[in-house]
Amino acid sequence: MRKGRRMKTMQQNRIRSKRFVLPDPGPTLAEIRTAIESGWLSTGPYTRRLEETLAADLSAPVFAASSAMDALEIVLEHLAPAGRQVFLPANCFQAVPSMVTAAGATPVALGVSPETHAGDIAALADLPPAILIHVHSFGISSARELRGLDDLRQRGWFVIVDSANLLPDEAYLQHRPTGEGIAELLSFNPTKPVASAKGGALVTADSGLSDYAEAARAHSGREHIWDGGGHIYRDRQIGEINAIMAYHQWARRADIQSVYRALQRAYDNRLASGDYSVTAGAGGSLTVPTRYPVQLPEGVDLFAVAEAMSLEGIDCSVMYGVPWTAHAAFGAAAGADDVTCSLISRTLCLPLHEAMGEDEPGLVLDVLEHCLTR
Repeated sequence: MRKGRRMKTMQQNRIRSKRFVLPDPGPTLAEIRTAIESGWLSTGPYTRRLEETLAADLSAPVFAASSAMDALEIVLEHLAPAGRQVFLPANCFQAVPSMVTAAGATPVALGVSPETHAGDIAALADLPPAILIHVHSFGISSARELRGLDDLRQRGWFVIVDSANLLPDEAYLQHRPTGEGIAELLSFNPTKPVASAKGGALVTADSGLSDYAEAARAHSGREHIWDGGGHIYRDRQIGEINAIMAYHQWARRADIQSVYRALQRAYDNRLASGDYSVTAGAGGSLTVPTRYPVQLPEGVDLFAVAEAMSLEGIDCSVMYGVPWTAHAAFGAAAGADDVTCSLISRTLCLPLHEAMGEDEPGLVLDVLEHCLTR
């Protein structure tokens, strides 16, 4: 009877996978109005404020861009990796290895850690220096992996850290590697914890990349780049309105983290009861996960479960489903190992965002169990 009432409540109150929340919109809307009235809609004072604030908090130069993918493109242009190997986890979005191939490099899939869903960087210990794209899947990170990234950097690797779903706190900032040979990508998309309509940033203290990034975001007035044999493909600057939204979200990230931690604890506590056939999809994290992954039982159709949950009023996320090596575009790439394929095919992300109440993780899990057993 209890579950029946919860099912009815869930259908009446749809839980989406992500909703934008800005509790005090007054200052944000006032600045957006000012930006519109000024007529300065790109790379103006609000963009500079965002960059300066992030740089102070992250202790490294920051270059705002129109998206994290544009920031990655700038890094790859600078590295000019044609003919080289670029290592990246098997469970990242196809856009990332696609950009690697577009740069003339060969993407190489890494097996994935069950604890953090990041690429297994231990497998790189005996390899000569190359390029690594490390992805903090679901916002999960560990001190051990961050130390491993710094070890690779010191050995001559160039490490690109994709922190699109990460919500950095003091513990993460204390352990994250920085300096020459490393770059970090931030994303401010609507599905991310620090959200705007569109935007991203490149964080790097690498001197050569910093010099290039400053010039490479814009094409207008950069003709000397072409004269010197370089290429600037298009304008990749963030808009002022997106910079305003990202700034105010960043300023209140501690509040966002608090809500996410409470929801994570609610999920953890319910799963600890042993009443469900799914298990938590990640171990302890240095940061708060900004998506809640669970592992479905073996043999369950991940996509069918996600569709069933949607029909019940809950938007879950299938972040990957299959390794990027399984797609025809990467037919020449070596496939992922069986353990990684199994992990990817059973990982479902449950709703986790500020619009949720602390009682709703239990409702989500009840509906999930219903979809698995009916």
